[in-house]
Amino acid sequence: MKSRWIVVLWLLVTLLSQATELKRDGWNLIGVCQGMNRTDINMTGIDEIQSQDGQTIYTGAFAAYSNLETLEAGYAYWVKGTAGDSFESGHAKNRLTVSLRRTGWNLLGSCENISRADINMTNFSEMQNQDGQTRYTGAFEAYSNLDGLELGVGYWVKGEMGTAFVSKRGLTLPIGFDYQTINNKGEIIETTYNGYTIKLFTDYSESPNDQANHIGIVVHVNGNSLPIMQIQESYRGHELVIGIYDANGSLVAVSDTTVVDTINPVTVVTIAFDEQGGENPCVDPIDTYPNFITAKDNALNDVSKLFNGLVVTATTNSNVNTTSTGTNAIYGVIDGNSTNALLKLNSNYVDGSLFVVKVYKEGQLVGLSDEQVFDGDGTVDFGSVDSFNCENER
Repeated sequence: MKSRWIVVLWLLVTLLSQATELKRDGWNLIGVCQGMNRTDINMTGIDEIQSQDGQTIYTGAFAAYSNLETLEAGYAYWVKGTAGDSFESGHAKNRLTVSLRRTGWNLLGSCENISRADINMTNFSEMQNQDGQTRYTGAFEAYSNLDGLELGVGYWVKGEMGTAFVSKRGLTLPIGFDYQTINNKGEIIETTYNGYTIKLFTDYSESPNDQANHIGIVVHVNGNSLPIMQIQESYRGHELVIGIYDANGSLVAVSDTTVVDTINPVTVVTIAFDEQGGENPCVDPIDTYPNFITAKDNALNDVSKLFNGLVVTATTNSNVNTTSTGTNAIYGVIDGNSTNALLKLNSNYVDGSLFVVKVYKEGQLVGLSDEQVFDGDGTVDFGSVDSFNCENER
């Protein structure tokens, strides 16, 4: 299609949502792969959601009784509904690692399909699914009847608090984006950039039509506009994602999902990545306080909240097991933005208690505060934390 001018439309990108089917009536153990706060949880067809600690979120008239504020990527939750219904458990694009929050059994989620041979049992004594199928290590291997881990499914994992569990092993294309785009001759359309190969993928299988028109896709890589790639016009309205591959054929970067424009002759997709370091150019912060436990608020709920797309968790070396009538604020600045009264501590913490705020993105630790001492003045200032992750550094 020719035109005397080209209108470039920047489209809003959307995270691909992964739906996990409930396998039975009643309670199902679901692995969550995208962090969600309470207002973002799709409860359509779902009766109730419950965490390992018994925190619950309801729908409708029972919403006022909910005390489950967030679902965190890489962890698992009990979801109550009807067999065949779907729960939007989210999608993890990058590697996803989470930590065991207690010594003993923890509810963790798998965000990819993993065969039995690939399950890493290092530092874990046992793994069990909802049906009681078990994966052991060492001398107990012969007794294992758990064949693998399933995308979007939750599991019981037994180990020491702070031990890392890999919920997703590496960078992948979004689920279902299995088809490279073609032109009307059936030729796969891709291009190159500085030794990398740029490929266009959709979740839509198309057949060539030599009578069809073409539309243009412009990929912006690290601020550089690549030549227009012409694909068959029938892709209009369908989702598209860009994959970048190095000289060895390894996937090193994936764009957000974009809908091919239904009106204008060109759709622009933007992607940025570290051309030297590939997928993971940033060094992840090291958790120097792996034995700190999640702090509690006045109702003994975890002090863990969503903040600008990050999960902010207050951790401590102290324990409280009684509710309090008041709260103490723990506040600071994350990426230049004040948390204000986001985090509130149980007022029963004793003077001298230590607190560290940890910041996560998609289950990966991306920042932590300095250690702060509670001195009884009613507040804790955890200072300033910058989240170190590839999305921010590019």
